[in-house]
Amino acid sequence: EALEHDAGFAPAYAALADTWMLLSLYGNVTPLKATQRAQPMIDKALELDPDSAEAFAALGLARWQIGQMDAAESALRRAVELNRNYIPAQLWLAGVLGTLGRYPEEHSILEQAIALDPLNELLVVNYAENERITGKVEESLQRLRNLVQLRPDSTTLLRALAEQELAHGALVEGYKLVQRSYSLEPDNPADLAALAHAWLQLGQLDKAEELLSVGLE
Repeated sequence: EALEHDAGFAPAYAALADTWMLLSLYGNVTPLKATQRAQPMIDKALELDPDSAEAFAALGLARWQIGQMDAAESALRRAVELNRNYIPAQLWLAGVLGTLGRYPEEHSILEQAIALDPLNELLVVNYAENERITGKVEESLQRLRNLVQLRPDSTTLLRALAEQELAHGALVEGYKLVQRSYSLEPDNPADLAALAHAWLQLGQLDKAEELLSVGLE
């Protein structure tokens, strides 16, 4: 009972809320169901600590997932204001801004976050995508290539670089990268889908269909 009134447990409740929201992205949970499960935990975190950056970040993530963009941006900006070192808040705020097409603002947020955590794969992937969208294609590719050299077994980085290579016509290089990623995690649906996409780009429709059938099973 005493723990239920300890502000130090606010981040734990926020983390549980984050888990539910991320399941709506990567699992079989709808955004609405995830939000319904996450909201009581967010409320509890804010009750324990009204100035919890983690709780405001979780609130922003929840609002983003159900399309309440103004509320999402407001909560995430509050989280960043409370703790500029809390990287998830900056990452999700950048995501909201990118979804809204506000790319210069997204760039600025990601730049600040990368200055704090330059090897964070998700930050780098999103920063590179922002560069690609705004026409800095070579800078984007080089940024991903540099980090892949440091972390050659990161499927997240391999997939991101492969997608960019394929998008710019480097089909063989893109295929090699995604094949490498798939060989590292053959049971990962994201790697399987990426390899199927590469086969489609190469005109191998039968191979892509076969691979996707395996994935669906």
